[in-house]
Amino acid sequence: MRRFADAFWGVDWPGSTRPSVYYDPRSIELDGPGAVLHAKAVVADNEAVFVTSANLTDAALDRNIELGIFLRDRALAASVTSHLQGLIDRELLRPLPPV
Repeated sequence: MRRFADAFWGVDWPGSTRPSVYYDPRSIELDGPGAVLHAKAVVADNEAVFVTSANLTDAALDRNIELGIFLRDRALAASVTSHLQGLIDRELLRPLPPV
């Protein structure tokens, strides 16, 4: 996870302002169940929601067929935030380590 976090923050993330980024710890367990969080979700300003199947990679953005949706909906933003916070509270999602 450390190598991924260093590469993400040092190379992949373009700005100096960093959002909260979480990962599914099952994705790095060698003998884990193989299940991972596949959806990518962003909630901004408690009103804008972006949910996509796309990985944020060149392949996903340039070559794959992916689908996502962007909505400005405070109720949906609150629902997504609540759902993700529940996963974080149960430690099913963990924060990506800082550099």
